[in-house]
Amino acid sequence: MTNRMMLIPGILVLLSCGTVMAGDKLAAEFVSPPDRVKPWVMLFWNSDFVNKEAISWEMAAYKRAGVNGLQIFPNYENVGGWGWAMSVKGTSTNRVQPLSEDWYECVRHTIREADRLGMQLCFHNEPGYSGAGGPWVSVEHSLRLLVERATAFDGPGKFDKALPSAGGLDYRDVAVMAYPVPEIKDTVFNPDKALNLTDRLDSKGMLNWTAPEGRWTIIRYGHISTGKKIHPASPTATGYECDKMSREAVLHHFEKGMIGRILALEPKLNGKTVVGVELDSYEGGASDWTPLFREEFRKRRGYDLLPWMPAWRGRTVVGSQLQSEKFRHDVKRTVAELCADVYYDEAAAFCHARNVKLYTEAYGTELWCPLTMAGRADVPQGEFWLPGTFGGGTSYVRLMASAAHTTGKNIVTAEAFTHAPPRDVWQLTPYDLKAEGDKAYCAGLNHTILTEASHQFWQDRAKPGMTFDGWGTPFSVNQTWWEPGRAWMEYEARCHYLLQQGLFVADVLILSPFPAKGVTIMDSPVGPHRNYNYDLCSEEVFLRDVRCKDGRITLGNMEYRVLQLLKSAQLRPQVMTKLAELVEQGAVVTGPKPVQSPGLEGGANSDRTVAEIADKLWAGAAVKRDGRGYGVQGQSTDNLLKEMGIPPDFEGPAEVIWIHRRSDEADIYFLSNQKAEPVSASLKFRSSGRLPELWDAVTGDIRLLPEYQESDGRSTIPLRFEPHQSWFVVFRSRSQNSASSAKATAAMEVRSQNVDKNFPETKPVVELSGAWDVQFDPKWGGPVQPVQLDKLVDWTIRPEPGIKYYSGTAVYRKAFDIPQSEIGNLKSEMFLDVGIVNKLAEITINGQPLGTLWCPPWRVAIPKGLLKAKSNSLVIKVTNTWVNRLIGDEQEPDDCEWSAPYPKPAFSRISTTRSLLKEPEWLANGTPRPSGGRFTFVTYKHLSASDKLQESGLLGPVRVLVEE
Repeated sequence: MTNRMMLIPGILVLLSCGTVMAGDKLAAEFVSPPDRVKPWVMLFWNSDFVNKEAISWEMAAYKRAGVNGLQIFPNYENVGGWGWAMSVKGTSTNRVQPLSEDWYECVRHTIREADRLGMQLCFHNEPGYSGAGGPWVSVEHSLRLLVERATAFDGPGKFDKALPSAGGLDYRDVAVMAYPVPEIKDTVFNPDKALNLTDRLDSKGMLNWTAPEGRWTIIRYGHISTGKKIHPASPTATGYECDKMSREAVLHHFEKGMIGRILALEPKLNGKTVVGVELDSYEGGASDWTPLFREEFRKRRGYDLLPWMPAWRGRTVVGSQLQSEKFRHDVKRTVAELCADVYYDEAAAFCHARNVKLYTEAYGTELWCPLTMAGRADVPQGEFWLPGTFGGGTSYVRLMASAAHTTGKNIVTAEAFTHAPPRDVWQLTPYDLKAEGDKAYCAGLNHTILTEASHQFWQDRAKPGMTFDGWGTPFSVNQTWWEPGRAWMEYEARCHYLLQQGLFVADVLILSPFPAKGVTIMDSPVGPHRNYNYDLCSEEVFLRDVRCKDGRITLGNMEYRVLQLLKSAQLRPQVMTKLAELVEQGAVVTGPKPVQSPGLEGGANSDRTVAEIADKLWAGAAVKRDGRGYGVQGQSTDNLLKEMGIPPDFEGPAEVIWIHRRSDEADIYFLSNQKAEPVSASLKFRSSGRLPELWDAVTGDIRLLPEYQESDGRSTIPLRFEPHQSWFVVFRSRSQNSASSAKATAAMEVRSQNVDKNFPETKPVVELSGAWDVQFDPKWGGPVQPVQLDKLVDWTIRPEPGIKYYSGTAVYRKAFDIPQSEIGNLKSEMFLDVGIVNKLAEITINGQPLGTLWCPPWRVAIPKGLLKAKSNSLVIKVTNTWVNRLIGDEQEPDDCEWSAPYPKPAFSRISTTRSLLKEPEWLANGTPRPSGGRFTFVTYKHLSASDKLQESGLLGPVRVLVEE
């Protein structure tokens, strides 16, 4: 592509799509992103369908496409049916048993291949994806639950018999407590009158106790294994989830399990090629006990839990209803702290000792504090699901991004474009994913892990090949659009590069006290934080790291203007004391006035301390201007910021969402039109004194924005967006983007007439009507000879089955002329606009590749001097999805064995999915396929013969445009 130049009065600037000024590292690495910012893929090894040859072939294909890393889940049982009811059987001889020596050699081969290709790897810490465990975890080290069994006894009298226990897997005693039963309310116990009878219980469960007069409830407490095993792993790789609160159990899992073995395979490549270990979102189920829980509770909460234990499950009141609720809060807090201090800290220490980083999706149970957990990891990892599916939205990204921002971590990654089965029946393309991906960027994501892909055991002999049921979007190297999809990978990498620059800009720090769920906050920048951005902050980080200087709330290198309290009716005295210190130093705090402490920790003095400090901080409605901070309630944060004289960071229409980062070099705003329609608006940015530039991550194009106004420290810029289009607006100083005088003179000659327009209008010069020659690939059922189309039409309305059901790439060719007057016009930019194309188009004119179109605007710039007046050669390679070929194949006799249709999950719109029951003999042996009319092979069948075909091909109109 050509250099693009623009003139601003008094300043002449060179801007480039393929060439940038020497020394402009920011622009140069945006145009050609370094490997470190390129996207990753989440890759699953299914059952025992793994071999070295396929690993090498597949990894090379990922590298060619612009993928620089793999997050590998090295064993997922390739099973079918909701609930994972069936296993695929196979007869191939080159499969390897999970966790066998040959299997570990496949892992070693993967590491060596990644090193050879310059790629990075991160491994999930267990087989399956549910938590942390495996066959090396004993029942003793498994997840534990507190259980109880109550027995009534009337005193006075001697109790000398077996005391019933709750029983369960690997039952072990905790304590025996006796409570006098009040005459009026037999469900309210007095903790001060509780008797500890634990030493009266012998090893056989016999209780020897002389009871005083009155009715007594004797409770035998124990703990059991929950029996929860990891899922969905192969039989040889299945085992218990380890106890996340036991240091002994956690260390044993990491050091003696699969991940310890993997990191010992090529230790010299740890940190270079193997860069991470991942803890996925937790699916191990409830666990609220560990053998040392009582001791840890006393150390952390300052009192013994035994007298209060009848309130544990909420069925019995101890003391009062409020006291019982506070006790349960203390239990949950202790569980959360132990999981952070033991599970996460030990996992991080294990990784760091081996020179790798800890990645984590730090959520999945209400007994955890996600912000705290994620703060202990090196790379917080979120996830986002496509709209309309189970788990949709970017709240988890926002949560993990906040954890990163508030603990000084720069990279926020995410499991991207996940969805529930079987939403993507191979119909999605990069453009279908763009808006949701951009939304995740606006929530704080700056590195993408495309989710998901299955290891292609059969390589390209079976396409689309191995699939991961209906979960995720198939980012397989066997996708029809995988090769032209490199253009999308470049977009992702350019976005990552700019969104990793500098620091996130936010005006509001939101304290999220345990156990308030940070994910209940609306995704910024919508709702109450449309014009100002925010971070969530854990209690741990707040108490340890937050400061106030010159009225600004500081957290490491981050600065905020307002501290907002979330669900603050109950705050601990430690938090209130810290709030008082910050206000005294000038901090502004807004939110509901706290009234009491959430737990029993500290006794009645805790509630008194909270109330006294709250009364001082929220002393009146008047805003104090004497330099001291103040507390505010009943006022929106946005209005408070404006009252403080802090203008909005961004203002624009609701459909345009945003995020702002700032480095020493630039203010960087990312903007996304979430609407499937064009949008034009004047947008306001909190930046002035710098020249605004428009950076297009789709093309790598950079140009100045000459139309803008500055007022009151902000810039107003008129911008246009195509459907779901995104822009970076980068504000840099004049010295950073000024060109030499020679280049400035050239700029004046090329673009002098358009210097006053951000988006010059275009007009058509010629429309390429008439016949086109189109070549389909015969290997995928297309006609052997090129087809001449009298006009551009949807493939699915053609009568030929080889076109109607075609999937893959078809090559359109046409010669065209252009008016000589336009050829010689050096003052106007020219474009080729392809109109409607389904789904991707690679453009070549006169032998020169001009790029791949995968999203609006469906046009490419035509370099100066490329066009001729006569006989220009145009080649457009159009690629659709697998949908039509899969439906076409269903017209043919089947040659595979399938399960019955799945029961329909509540969140799925389709109930016709079938899973492959066994690997076909013809595929395993490499013999001809019995059903000669079939071209595709999948392990999960989502489509039927009667399903609607997907519009495909080039529909146009195809036109050459020129700027007016």
